[in-house]
Amino acid sequence: NPVEAGICNFVEEYEYSTINGLLGLSRLTIEAHDYDTIENTETALIWLNRSANQDYCEYIRKGLRRKVFKLPKVNRADNPLEKELL
Repeated sequence: NPVEAGICNFVEEYEYSTINGLLGLSRLTIEAHDYDTIENTETALIWLNRSANQDYCEYIRKGLRRKVFKLPKVNRADNPLEKELL
């Protein structure tokens, strides 16, 4: 994530991002269409620029360490991401 890495302040500022091209801030090298972003630009940018939940990031990191991706249990219960993303 270029924002978390300190490369830019907002996702749309990162010149190598598709969102930068979809907003007309740079020329895309391939054709791309994201009608939700185009129609709901303000909402999409608010969502894209929100900080990620660090607990969720850690759950995903732990899941990726396994040979087959599996979210870890949280307090012996199913991971909250299993329900929130459905």
